[in-house]
Amino acid sequence: MDEAQEFLRWFETTWLDAELALHRGDAGPRLDTWSAREPVTLFGAWFDATSAGQAREVFGRLEASFADDHGVQERVDLVAHGVSGDLAYTVHREHTSTTVDGEPRDYELRVTQVYRREHGSWRVVHRHADPALRPDTGPGTGGVELREIDDVVRAELLAAVQLPPEQEAYVGSLQSALDDAAAHPEANPWPRGVYVDGVPVGFTMISWDLRPDPPDPTLVGPWFLWKLMIAPAHQGHGYGRAVVAAIVDVIRPHGATELLTSYGEGEGDPSGFYASIGFVPTGERHEGEVLAVLALEPSH
Repeated sequence: MDEAQEFLRWFETTWLDAELALHRGDAGPRLDTWSAREPVTLFGAWFDATSAGQAREVFGRLEASFADDHGVQERVDLVAHGVSGDLAYTVHREHTSTTVDGEPRDYELRVTQVYRREHGSWRVVHRHADPALRPDTGPGTGGVELREIDDVVRAELLAAVQLPPEQEAYVGSLQSALDDAAAHPEANPWPRGVYVDGVPVGFTMISWDLRPDPPDPTLVGPWFLWKLMIAPAHQGHGYGRAVVAAIVDVIRPHGATELLTSYGEGEGDPSGFYASIGFVPTGERHEGEVLAVLALEPSH
C-alpha cells in the first residue's frame, strides 16, 4: 500500500468515524484525529480557532449542540486529495443529517483540510468549511448566495450589516427587519442573508406569493421586495443589483410576472437605484411610499 492509499484508508475510516461520532454528541474521536501541536487553525462553518487549545474548546461546544442520535447520516464526496511526505490535503463536500440543539438539520459543507503525520499517525492541522450553495443560489444568481436565516446566519448578519443613519432612515435596521418578519407571518416573509464567497454582505426579504383573501390594503403582493440592504463596506460592487436578479431567478419559475417594491422619497433615497434596474413607479403609494414595479420576462 503506497502512502496515498494509506492516507485515504485512514481518511475513509478513522477520520470519517470521528465525524460521525461528533454528530452523535461525542467529540472524543475528533479530538484524537486533530493535532495538539501548533500551528493548528480552524475556520469552520460555525466557529473559528487559531490554536489547538481553541479548537478543543470549539469541539466541546459542538459536542454540546449535537444530539446522541444514532440516526445521524454523513456522506463525504472527495473532490481532490494529495500526499507528500508527512503532509496531505483533501478538498471534499460533507453532507450531514443530524440534530442541532434539539432541531433536525440537514446541511452541506465545502471543506478543505490539511493533515500532518505525527509519530506515524495522521492528524488534522487545518480546516476551512463553509456552507455549499443552497437550491436558491448558483449560476444565474449574479454571484451572490441567498442563505436561509438560522442562528448562525442571524448572528453573522447582525455583526456585519449595519447601515449608516442616512440609509437606515429609508430601509430601517436589520434587527427591525427580522422583527417584522417574526411579527407579520401573514405577509409570507421570505428573509435571506446575502453572501459572497462565504462572506455576509447584506440582507433581503420579500413577501412570497402573497394573495390575502379577503384583500388587505396593508399587504402588497403577490411578490413584494420588502427589504434590501447591503453593508457599507460592500456597497458599490453591484451586489444590490445581483440580489434583485437572484430573487427574480427564484420567483419566476413559481409564476411571478412582476416584482413590486416601495421606497420613501428624499435626499439620498433609493429611487435612482431602482430605476436603473428597471423598476417603474405605478402611480400608487403604499404606506406613504412610492410603489414601483419590475416587469419580468416569462420563465422558459
